[in-house]
Amino acid sequence: MEYAVYFEYTNGRTRSNVMRCQSKQELKEAVQNLFQETELLTLAERIVVKGRGKIIYSGGTHLTFRAVWHAIDNATNPVGHPRKVRDGTPTTLYLPAELKAVLRDKGNGSMSYGLIKALQECSDRKVKEAVTL
Repeated sequence: MEYAVYFEYTNGRTRSNVMRCQSKQELKEAVQNLFQETELLTLAERIVVKGRGKIIYSGGTHLTFRAVWHAIDNATNPVGHPRKVRDGTPTTLYLPAELKAVLRDKGNGSMSYGLIKALQECSDRKVKEAVTL
């Protein structure tokens, strides 16, 4: 994802030090570079990060780098539950409607984990060997 990072001011100048990044690591380096611009940091009102045309983060310059990066990192993390399945891939699967509730119950709220538990109980040796967490 492409990001744009810059200072925003209240004195009429809308932005300065605009940096474009292609990865999260580059984004972190760009934010660190903004914090090294101490004079501009004191003049600016906020640090802004944009991604896909939307503002991802907008926060005051009075905060520490660590606090700002923590907020940006949380805002740029993918949505959803982190994967716990080794070498797992997202898949669309059509199931009978009644099976949905059974899998959620078996997996303590997670259909994926419920399906894995059900497959581990299967008598087919190949299926049991293939199903790992």
